[in-house]
Amino acid sequence: MVAQYDVVVLGAGIAGAAAALAASGAGARVAMIAGPPGATALFSGAWRGPCPSDLREALAAVGYDLAECHQPLPHASGVLLTCDYACRSHAHARLRANSLVCGIAGLPAFDAPALALQWSARSGVPLRSANLLLSATPATGWAAASLAGHIARDPLGFARALADLASEHGADHVVLPAVLGTIADGVVHQAVEDATHCTVGEALAVAPSLPGWRLHNALQRALANARVSIVAGRAHAHEQTAGRLQSVQTGEEVLSARAFVLATGKFVAGGIEANAEFLEPALQCPVWVEHLGEIFETPDPLLLTDAERTEAQPLLRAGVHVDEQRRPISQAKEAVYANVFATGSVRAGWDNVTHGIGECADDGWRAGLGAVKA
Repeated sequence: MVAQYDVVVLGAGIAGAAAALAASGAGARVAMIAGPPGATALFSGAWRGPCPSDLREALAAVGYDLAECHQPLPHASGVLLTCDYACRSHAHARLRANSLVCGIAGLPAFDAPALALQWSARSGVPLRSANLLLSATPATGWAAASLAGHIARDPLGFARALADLASEHGADHVVLPAVLGTIADGVVHQAVEDATHCTVGEALAVAPSLPGWRLHNALQRALANARVSIVAGRAHAHEQTAGRLQSVQTGEEVLSARAFVLATGKFVAGGIEANAEFLEPALQCPVWVEHLGEIFETPDPLLLTDAERTEAQPLLRAGVHVDEQRRPISQAKEAVYANVFATGSVRAGWDNVTHGIGECADDGWRAGLGAVKA
């Protein structure tokens, strides 16, 4: 049995999800092949780059509201990050004079006194700190996910304890670690704010992060609303004729389409492999790195890695090269497939250090529309 679609998207990160939503919104029958989580699942909560208005509306419809935010927000690593959009739970973490940075006793990844000092030094805003001790704290301490689940089950109990601590320190603005719920963004946050009568914000998170998991779940809900069929697994090319991909296969399922979007990510999600040679495993598109006037088809660690880790790493530029229409090309600049469109970090020259999640979303959205037009 072969399932027929107009567009099949390979990859379920932000670029793939945006492509699928764009194609579905344009009237196409869309399927998405979802592999393991990639860079999107490591999302800190800081949305850098553009966000297509239709994508924002699709996310808002499932309770994930992105608001414009052009001010630095506190990050749990101790730095301040400027982002273009953020959910309200993060946007409310803007630092104010005498804000209370509140850690949770037993949660070692969020050192409130140290973070208050770092954020204060970087912002020039005087901050206070305290730790909240919850009666249900396990003897072994909290993991972020277990704490978030505990708070989600009893947000009012958590809010009462937090309100008492804020009152003790004379604070009406509190910055917490990102633990206000595991799945839906905003529901627990709203309940805690309403019950404490304080402005409560979550600091941006370090990976692996609950904000990344919330975004993943929001995308899944938006895709379900758009009636995008989701198939779990890894895909590989099944049939191709005359320079066009006809179908892909994952497990026992074969999916045929008029156009395909390659959004499988880079090294984290396995969209690009760097073993004996560079490889794009799904569709076998050519992969190489252009560096120092040479073309590298193998991951030479000496020449493609800069000793200064803060410098741009040539290895991270490995990926599928594309033409102006985002179609994969060979070194001779010829389209490998006339009906495949590569998007996001699987593309050559794209790395998640210099490209924000918004740029991935915008590129994916355009790829989805391009696939429909093709």
